[in-house]
Amino acid sequence: MSAQPLQIKSDSGQCALSGARHNVHARRKFYDIYESTDSPIARDALERIAALYQIEDQIRGKTPDERCTVRKARAGPLLDSLYQWLVETVRTLAKKSELSGAIRYALSRWTALARYRDDGRIEIDNTAAERALRSVALGRKYGQLEDMYLAVYAVRPEPCISRVERT
Repeated sequence: MSAQPLQIKSDSGQCALSGARHNVHARRKFYDIYESTDSPIARDALERIAALYQIEDQIRGKTPDERCTVRKARAGPLLDSLYQWLVETVRTLAKKSELSGAIRYALSRWTALARYRDDGRIEIDNTAAERALRSVALGRKYGQLEDMYLAVYAVRPEPCISRVERT
């Protein structure tokens, strides 16, 4: 694997990392279906996806080159098998079923879903990044609320200090 920086796709303006978000969403769709219907097909999809995450657990902390080598050797065949299974399974389902929708979602984003296999710098999903940014987004939201309060009342809101602490 070369040490080139991750590239921005010129046609969309999105970073190569943006595909990682699809793995979480695809897995979540199958999880929601399994939780509500106890579908054996959704369970099978979750088990196949879990096998990919188990590989990631084993290589976490390794260098990008090591991760890429292991992913190609171990996750590559599992991804190929998952893709074939999705293609074959969606043909057996009603087109408007929730399960076929989840499968079509995964298949329509397959390139992004599998991108992590070929680049050791990319995580299998972006859950950690989303969690880290959640506090930034919440802070921004609270800052906007404070600005709105200032615009309406022309004063900054008081900090949440009880009367007992003030005396």
